[in-house]
Amino acid sequence: MLRKLYPRGYTRVLALPLLGPHTEEFTEWLNARGYPSLPIRLRLAALPRVDRLLRARGLKSLKDVSAADLMDLAPLDSQDDIYLSATVRSLARCFAESGHLMPATISPRDAILSEYSGHLDRVRGCARSTCIHHLSTAAEFLSYLKFEGEASRLIELAPSDIEGFLKVVGPRLSRGSLQHTTSH
Repeated sequence: MLRKLYPRGYTRVLALPLLGPHTEEFTEWLNARGYPSLPIRLRLAALPRVDRLLRARGLKSLKDVSAADLMDLAPLDSQDDIYLSATVRSLARCFAESGHLMPATISPRDAILSEYSGHLDRVRGCARSTCIHHLSTAAEFLSYLKFEGEASRLIELAPSDIEGFLKVVGPRLSRGSLQHTTSH
């Protein structure tokens, strides 16, 4: 199937050190889920970049890669690089289902975001789209704070931290978006 869908580049993706041996399986997984041929080819075209990014992080085997490692390769805003975002999301789902990835360990940052997601859903009753926007803002804020699980970082949060974050994200947002980010 790979050769049929990606005739010009199939040898290149098969030769990838990390992802090459699993490319045919990935292609069949996408096809089985009803992906049209163009999105499959675009994902296959992004595989060399994903492979290079994983190896740049020192990963030598797919067994060393977790779903979080793959998702960390995607830009914060999926619109910044839609092909890379789509590829890493698809790879994470495919390889998680097939058991190729290292078992996930939840980071303190992800644990807080998961708790926040539950709070937005169960306590506040927010719609899914609202939860997604709030979580995106919260994730970006935690990254800005360089939060690595130290509860003291959040306890010692000062207005200047929030102002600094808004100054960083403000230039790329419209007035309405900045109001939403501020309320999140």
